[in-house]
Amino acid sequence: MYQQSILNRLFYFTLWLLLALTVPIGGMGAPQNVSTLPRMALVIGNSDYQSDLYNLSNPVNDAVSLAAELRRLGFEVTELSNLNKADMEAAINAFAMQLYEKKGVGLFYFSGHGMQYQRESYLIPVDAMVKLRFAQQLPHFAIAESLILSTLEGASNRMNIVLLDACRDNALSANIIGGKGKLSAGLGVSSSPPANFIIGYAAAAGEAAQNGYGSNSPYIINLLSALRQPGLTIESVLKQVRNGVMVETSMVQKPQFYSSLSDDFVFNLAVNAGAVGVKPPPPAAIPQPPVAPAVTFEVRGHYHIHLDGTVTDTRTGLMWKRCAEGQTWTGTTCSGTLTQETTGMTWDEVMPHGHQKSWPSFAGYSDWRVPTIEELRTLVYCSSGKPQTWNDTNEEFFSCDGNYERPTIDQVVFPNVPREGGGSWFWSASAYASASRDAWFLSFYDGINGWDDRSYAIQVRLVRVGRVQ
Repeated sequence: MYQQSILNRLFYFTLWLLLALTVPIGGMGAPQNVSTLPRMALVIGNSDYQSDLYNLSNPVNDAVSLAAELRRLGFEVTELSNLNKADMEAAINAFAMQLYEKKGVGLFYFSGHGMQYQRESYLIPVDAMVKLRFAQQLPHFAIAESLILSTLEGASNRMNIVLLDACRDNALSANIIGGKGKLSAGLGVSSSPPANFIIGYAAAAGEAAQNGYGSNSPYIINLLSALRQPGLTIESVLKQVRNGVMVETSMVQKPQFYSSLSDDFVFNLAVNAGAVGVKPPPPAAIPQPPVAPAVTFEVRGHYHIHLDGTVTDTRTGLMWKRCAEGQTWTGTTCSGTLTQETTGMTWDEVMPHGHQKSWPSFAGYSDWRVPTIEELRTLVYCSSGKPQTWNDTNEEFFSCDGNYERPTIDQVVFPNVPREGGGSWFWSASAYASASRDAWFLSFYDGINGWDDRSYAIQVRLVRVGRVQ
């Protein structure tokens, strides 16, 4: 019996040893390298928001450029543009089903307007702004980030990459009621993504992403550059994007990402960095700031004053003309006196039929427009350091308080603004909802905003969404 027991033990030990030598540790098959799994992407760019006030020039371009690069990297790409809410929801659901069936790696990219309300981030479909009147309606007319994450999580695929270039909101919140203190430009950030997710944001929480001068945004330009480098993991790609965008925007735009990944995913497998005899690519150099001679602006607080008669506000990403309409930029200052009689214009002249008109090209840009009342308020400077806000008949007002200099605007940045009278009053693009013949204006006499009859002739200062240099 004892000898039989010894033989049984030897038999089972030999069987275990054979299995150990033939079966990889961890099961009957080694986990497949995540970088070699099926790759699928849903890429959406929303530019045409059915209003000149909200339209964006680059999101569709960015989506087209990224989709082409992802196809080159082996992704099966669904590329869509200018989607309404129903179409966005349908596309997200179809993408999740594709991931559920094929497993593998999913990548979701959205470029367009985005907003944050009550700690939730929303992607804005192109039909939302013709419906949105109150901040509380956002959950009904926009796409919540949490919905996207939970839908993709339900697919139970191996890994998901979510890239949100959806922070380009400078004018969007001006006409939404009830968002005071709760509604902000840009997106919040999900610092605790679901398991096996990595989420990249084009800007930090609440910040606006720059649209860019050319056909692509700074974020997508740097993303494409990083994707073309062999051997980089997704984390390395997003670190390079962050470094490049911060240099390009002088630290104004700071991309973020948050990860719960347990595997390394490499986009570009042209070089197998782990193969025997193959030298891995050297770490990519962090982009360096431009040399001093390339700088063509003077810094004054949060303003970058350019040599061409424009100025960029680094807080908002808005580029302003330093001179009001009717004045002339001399190369050093604004010549011409602003008065109701000589330079004043009615609201119907500057906003015919309530729409933005085409203005003459200036400093190489042809997309100048009349600012919203919210944008115009950002120019108010209270030297007393005592701005105040109050509500009256459900309308919000703002002005300076205490002992302050007039006009209430930085007179170095915006020279020759009169301290009082019709030369210090400026139209906004915002119609007054409670009276069809009135529109919002701002007086730089005391920084107060109000409304008046559209036939009143006052001043105009033009703005555009620019890139901080």
